[in-house]
Amino acid sequence: MTDANGNAQRLKDAKLKSLYLYTATDMEGRTAAMASPDILYDIYGNDLTNHFVKDEAHEKLLGVCKMEDKDVVWVRRREETPEASRVIFTAYNEAEEPIVQFDSNNPNINKKSSNWLDKLLNASHARYIGSNVCMIETLCINVDTQEIFEADGEPFTKFRKGEGEAKFIDGYAVVNQNVGHNIRDVHGNYLYSKDGEDILDDALPYSCGLFFNKETQKFYDVNLNEKIDLSQYKAVTAVSDYDDKPMFIDGYCGIVVYNDAGTQFFGIIDTNGNWVMELTDTVSEWWNGYSRKISDNTLQLSGGKIYNIQTKTVSDDPRKDFNRNNNDIIVDGTLYYVNNGKFNSYDYDNKVGDVISVNVTA
Repeated sequence: MTDANGNAQRLKDAKLKSLYLYTATDMEGRTAAMASPDILYDIYGNDLTNHFVKDEAHEKLLGVCKMEDKDVVWVRRREETPEASRVIFTAYNEAEEPIVQFDSNNPNINKKSSNWLDKLLNASHARYIGSNVCMIETLCINVDTQEIFEADGEPFTKFRKGEGEAKFIDGYAVVNQNVGHNIRDVHGNYLYSKDGEDILDDALPYSCGLFFNKETQKFYDVNLNEKIDLSQYKAVTAVSDYDDKPMFIDGYCGIVVYNDAGTQFFGIIDTNGNWVMELTDTVSEWWNGYSRKISDNTLQLSGGKIYNIQTKTVSDDPRKDFNRNNNDIIVDGTLYYVNNGKFNSYDYDNKVGDVISVNVTA
């Protein structure tokens, strides 16, 4: 690992980040999302399980997952006495240090689920679902507040079976309770009545303070206030990395609208409803949706293009010419990537690329 100046941050004998670890039932392949992990390997095939599981009789590896900016290894410890059962979940960082711990003996646990202890005692996997909430078996655990609540309502019930994706985004999730949609916070509370609200029917994922309702063709905040109105168009959808769901990413949302004749128009709005890329019908040959924000001035589009907000111009994304892998990253508007065996950087705003010399010192 190097910094932006090419200075080595990790030498060859340093511990690998858990980003480079994976769990598997054997060396033939990785486990499925819902499978119970048994072994922890590094990228060289070394078994590192005993680095995290110290007591096989009482501890079990639950997997590796990403929590915000951290990659963590989850381990469950179960303790039994004649009087009671106890379970402890610990998340370790790449230095094998505990960074999060949930203890069933903690008297401050806020239990909003029945039979919660039985479910946790036999837990076989842990997954991070956003906003400092982890899903363990059928339960959600807020690691900040030590609250436990059931992961009920779609998409969580499907995700528990290994179908689709479920996440809290910016502290909230839109869920289907079968009797209607509702908004749930990271404390397990539903914001509205059990019957839901009409405005939440067919609501799409919440992000950047807003969610979209396909029926009304409007964006709303969590208080159900109308924030952006797109109902003047015949139909509204989106083409992006998130399928056809109009959803804000990094403060922007790619939009596709149709007029009465069915002609497609493409554009990008911000969370205030301003068109930072005006609607146009002339880009269909390359448009594949808005992907993410690169910097304050530059947005990345999914069709091998980038958009400059200030100059309102579209140009080729230099990444399409790179012989690269999928491990490139963008930090503060600068892309870092490996190309033809060399470590490179590219500044999108200044349109300057450079090869970074790696300086390894003992």
